[in-house]
Amino acid sequence: MLRPTPWNRVIPLALAFVSAGMTAACRPPAAPAPRIVSLRFAGTPENASVFVDDILVGPLDVVKARGLAVPTGVHHVTVQAEGHFPDDRVIGAKAPEPAPAASAPVVLTFALKKLPE
Repeated sequence: MLRPTPWNRVIPLALAFVSAGMTAACRPPAAPAPRIVSLRFAGTPENASVFVDDILVGPLDVVKARGLAVPTGVHHVTVQAEGHFPDDRVIGAKAPEPAPAASAPVVLTFALKKLPE
């Protein structure tokens, strides 16, 4: 049986720290948080429907009042209303570099044209 010494306590503790450090070093790096860009909408008619990436976001008047946050990247925006030509756009939502605390929103203005009668 070993006689108790200060080293009998230090060596296991040091091994625990070394193994914990090696385990932490083996983890993959954390993925960066997705960058968000604020979109603001303006335009007519108020009852138009807004789609982003083929997903209905809501009526134009609601989206105008609330705005929309999207991740950076390319997005397909469509605004359509009954009796009007639809307006389709492909936008590249980019966050400014370096990202300020509150970046300016991207403003999209739509003015749908009526279909001929």
